[in-house]
Amino acid sequence: MSHLFAQRGVIIDRSYQLNVGGNSVTGDQNILLRVNGKIKYISIGKIIDNLMKKYKDEKKIDGKEVITKDNILEKVECFTIDNNFKVRLVPVEAFIRHKIDEHLFEIETEEGRKIKITKDHNVFVLNEKGKLEPVPIKDLKEGKSFIAVPENLFSPQKENKYLNLKTYFDNIIGDSSYQKGKIKIKNNFFEVIGYPKIKIPIKFPLSDEFLQIVGLWLADGSYDRKGSSNIELACGHELDSVKIIRRFCKNLNLTFRIGGEKKVALRINSKILGRIFKEVFELKGKAFTKRVPSWIFNLSDRQITQVLKGYVSGDGGNSGKQVRWTSISEELIKDIQTLFLRIGINSTIFKEKYKENHAKKAYPSKLGYSWHGLITGYKNFKLFAEKVRFIQKEKNKILLEILKNEKRKSLREKLIPNLPILRNKWRIKSTTWWRCPQISAGVVLAQLNKINPDKKFKNNLYNVCTGQTKFLKIKTIRKIEAKKEDYVYDLSVKPYERFICSNILVHNTDFLNMLSRTRLKSKKISKTESVESQLAKRLSYDNLHIGPSDYIPFLKDNKLCFLRIEGRKFGNVPIELELRLSVEDSPNSAGCVVDAIRLAKLALDRKIAGTLISPSAYFMKHPIQQFTDEKAKEMVEEFIKNQRER
Repeated sequence: MSHLFAQRGVIIDRSYQLNVGGNSVTGDQNILLRVNGKIKYISIGKIIDNLMKKYKDEKKIDGKEVITKDNILEKVECFTIDNNFKVRLVPVEAFIRHKIDEHLFEIETEEGRKIKITKDHNVFVLNEKGKLEPVPIKDLKEGKSFIAVPENLFSPQKENKYLNLKTYFDNIIGDSSYQKGKIKIKNNFFEVIGYPKIKIPIKFPLSDEFLQIVGLWLADGSYDRKGSSNIELACGHELDSVKIIRRFCKNLNLTFRIGGEKKVALRINSKILGRIFKEVFELKGKAFTKRVPSWIFNLSDRQITQVLKGYVSGDGGNSGKQVRWTSISEELIKDIQTLFLRIGINSTIFKEKYKENHAKKAYPSKLGYSWHGLITGYKNFKLFAEKVRFIQKEKNKILLEILKNEKRKSLREKLIPNLPILRNKWRIKSTTWWRCPQISAGVVLAQLNKINPDKKFKNNLYNVCTGQTKFLKIKTIRKIEAKKEDYVYDLSVKPYERFICSNILVHNTDFLNMLSRTRLKSKKISKTESVESQLAKRLSYDNLHIGPSDYIPFLKDNKLCFLRIEGRKFGNVPIELELRLSVEDSPNSAGCVVDAIRLAKLALDRKIAGTLISPSAYFMKHPIQQFTDEKAKEMVEEFIKNQRER
């Protein structure tokens, strides 16, 4: 391409070529980050778009827009899984996005965790060496493959007991001149003219009662009518919940009333409190659009349990030997699953479609379906009973009775993929090894001494069994259409090259290797010389970069080349070219090698020794003497016809 430009009178100013592969997730995938020390729950597209818009100095790398950590003021960390299978927070090195015009794929696991990714993006499996290995979608199988996910998303946060509402005053009042005249701040309280007894403190307490009411609102709360802000909760018939609300209202000199035929609807009589809930604490939406606000994820572990206690008390309870909750908002169900992971509790979510003759009255839905969350298994059930529980005493009584059942303790063992090497080489197996694709971590640990003398594999396996990673079976892999010209997104994370998104471990773009100038030095020299040989005027080092970025396992023998050329034509009018080339590397090189061998045999037949200048110039990237492609081809043809010695 450089030669083609030069032949047509274009003055080439700079050029680069990189051989890389791309990994990306869709912008609506949620990610848990720590930004300047605070936990933030946000879609990956929103955080990267905001950074691109704010700093406006992104670089173009192979058609991708990139901002590195050195170009931003924020310190951003994301969750990953290290080589010892522990979940940890690590700095994000770069934020990347690019447009896509191809199919996407949605992976769903047996616990209901989902992620939408491009065809080149990898998830991780456990390989025969006991290590995490990136695997592309085409190598995964529904109902058979197990992928790595975190067992927790721990990040100890400081407990904040108060929130200063003074900075939110304009948001609380809004554009209403009536509200501006009626509400003012006096003696560190919000004072409502005509209601002197109502005194909501500027230093608003994040009490346990408040946090539980937030959970109750997320479960089954609303505002009484459009244009008003009185908070309504569907718990007027539950005495234990009413006690919580009574204590909360008493501290703020507020009143509430219970109405409706069944005495279920409980209304807190304070429009200003409703405005605070909406505008400050971001408690918005209807039943099918509700989300857990991001600030809740930044609470301390103990405070998070209070929100969850309120939520499961309002939208859930004991169902058989499970803790179960229900919503018609898929995003809310996903948020609650992530919130449970913040305190180390794993849950399952699933969608229930109602049949035409559906008779269940507990969770009616005009949409024809509901989403459910479940906590099962002894370990997670016990953690729920110890950390969270319900507001209602009767539900807690049932919970503890279930926990007393000693038979449930058999469910507490962790399961890992039943690797063939375990039973075939080391004879580690369970009684059901022949029919179970997973094996108990306890069984493996008990027989770990059989692995001798391979200490490395033994240590890897120990880390798998005792780490904070689990492996979930893939339920479905679904091909979906991407919106034309939509962005997809990625992070660069060192040194692990993987990050947790939508509660699943995914591979990241190896961005720093793209920019490395020391790796694979000889290849860079040969490729650069090959391109420069086609130019009438050599470019400076700063304006020419040709070289490989890295070996990317999932691309296997496929090589991707991204080419960019910048130049000037007549009248110094700028011209730019970006090109993507994808080839199978081995057959692409094989033809050159075969021809080179033939010419070497020709030289042997002619008793010629030493360097063959003509074939080297035509077939090799960095020969002793460079010529243009046209001249080198002409020289080779002369060599074949014996018109040129070498």
